[in-house]
Amino acid sequence: MGDERDINQVVKQNILHLLEQNGTNPSRAAKDAGLSHTAIRDFLMGKSASPRVDTLASLAECFNVPIDSLLSEEPMPELEGELLQVFRQLTGDQRLMLLSAARSWLRTVKS
Repeated sequence: MGDERDINQVVKQNILHLLEQNGTNPSRAAKDAGLSHTAIRDFLMGKSASPRVDTLASLAECFNVPIDSLLSEEPMPELEGELLQVFRQLTGDQRLMLLSAARSWLRTVKS
């Protein structure tokens, strides 16, 4: 049971971070995610149990972050979120080209 409380605390902190980062509030984010208007607030206040996977998925989509960023001990830095957002807009071929270029660049800066 201790682990469940720990993960709930991590999720709460990450949601609070995302709310602040996006300049929104729990009610608005819940609406944008297709949840009841009190869903996020109730979780943050401890009135509801751990959010279900589909709730986390809706929140992740709403904030345009991968679901694992809600479960991670450290919130994803803004730059990584922006990079992921741009990456998602690329076609498959463009993604491969970008990945190849990034790997090449890493090789040059490491040597």
